[in-house]
Amino acid sequence: MTLRWRLTLFYTSLIAVLLAAVFTTVYYLVRSSLVDATNRELNSGLTQVLRATQLSPTATPSESDWDAFSADLYAQVEQRLEQPRQASDFEQLGFARLSIGLQSANGNLALPPDGYAILVRTGSYRGEGLLRVNTSSFPVEITVQMLPAAILESGNTVYPVVYVAKDFAPYQNILSVLAQRMILVSLLGIVTASLLSFTLARQALGPIRQVRDAAALITGKNLNRRVPEPGTRDEVEDLARTLNGMLERLESSFETQRRFTADASHELRTPVTAIAGHASYLLRRTNPTEGQRESLEAITSLSTRLGRLIGDLLDLARADAGFGVEPQETSLVALAEDVHLEVAAIAGNAEIEIIGPRDLRVSVDPHRFRQVIRNLVQNALKAGSTRITVEVSKALDHVSISVSDNGSGIAPEHLSKLFDRFYRVDSSRDRGAGGSGLGLSIVKWIVEAHQGELRVTSTLGTGSRFEVVLPVPVAHPTSVRREKQAV
Repeated sequence: MTLRWRLTLFYTSLIAVLLAAVFTTVYYLVRSSLVDATNRELNSGLTQVLRATQLSPTATPSESDWDAFSADLYAQVEQRLEQPRQASDFEQLGFARLSIGLQSANGNLALPPDGYAILVRTGSYRGEGLLRVNTSSFPVEITVQMLPAAILESGNTVYPVVYVAKDFAPYQNILSVLAQRMILVSLLGIVTASLLSFTLARQALGPIRQVRDAAALITGKNLNRRVPEPGTRDEVEDLARTLNGMLERLESSFETQRRFTADASHELRTPVTAIAGHASYLLRRTNPTEGQRESLEAITSLSTRLGRLIGDLLDLARADAGFGVEPQETSLVALAEDVHLEVAAIAGNAEIEIIGPRDLRVSVDPHRFRQVIRNLVQNALKAGSTRITVEVSKALDHVSISVSDNGSGIAPEHLSKLFDRFYRVDSSRDRGAGGSGLGLSIVKWIVEAHQGELRVTSTLGTGSRFEVVLPVPVAHPTSVRREKQAV
């Protein structure tokens, strides 16, 4: 998950938790307020009922006793002939009832079983109850009070029980509507917070994304580029400034190293050439002893090897300096034939086959591409190949030249590092042949300078195949030449 999405998720979750806390608090505050208001009305109604019953303690109150009674309250007085001792007594004992209220003229207020049990035990009850009107029942908030016993004129002892109730349905509707609207507002708030968080995170991380994109384009060949400094006066600007400082130091260090390599190579080339020349002169113009001849031949061989190494280092220094290529219309088959003539002296009995249309001309730097073919063929010879095939072919959108051999092959674990500088694979390259580990690095640089691609496949004990793919337009060939030569 990206940082942008993590920030969006964090802030959205935070807003959701805050909204849930606020709306839950509001809901329960409103509910508590409504319950308190209901309890106050019930207490007021109970006071009125008790006052009315005290006016006539041994008789049923009349309608006139309730003129001031609230119209949205329900009242009921039961005069029981015996004292209730358990909850079931309220259903079994006979009583006289007077119901008062707008909807309760024919109604009956009743408690749940546990409510009657509390009433028997404590003499009062407050909580939920039911108002039964004909065949319908309505949930109400109710308060019940058992009054002291009274003796009727008939000598019977009665136990008055006073019920006062209020319909809580309107308040429940208010709470339901409030809950629905709070849920709707919460959802809208969460969606809005998500969009705003995503937008703000995108804007805040925009400079970091610009720095990242610019840094991704910087390579060893363009260390002079810099990442943009957003000017936000925050940590992002500090990061960009730090990266630019690091790039400046890297560029300076890299330039110093490149200049040293180029200067040292130039300085070494002259004495190495002189050493090789003097050794060759002594071999040709003097009559050295056998030991002297061996020493002079060793000097000549090592000077030649050192000269190649210096040339490779100069090529890499030019590549690091950003020197380009000079393309011109060239036949790849002709370049391969030139390379064949150059390596004839070291090819021994190896068979070299060149396949492809001679008049297929592409726009490449002939000097550099001859170097590519030469390095690949020489590597094949160093790998002990007895048969090498150089093939040039054309497709719709590219031209390819491949060098295949039947040498010792390369292990799969070495393929990813094959084009690294100074990397040599002992199992596939003979150190005694003088390889420096720079040839394939130079090949890769030349191919990439031509906007091409270098591919390699290899199997241990079977051989290797290096293929250069050039995405360049070419003219249609008129003939195909297949050439097989043995040296």
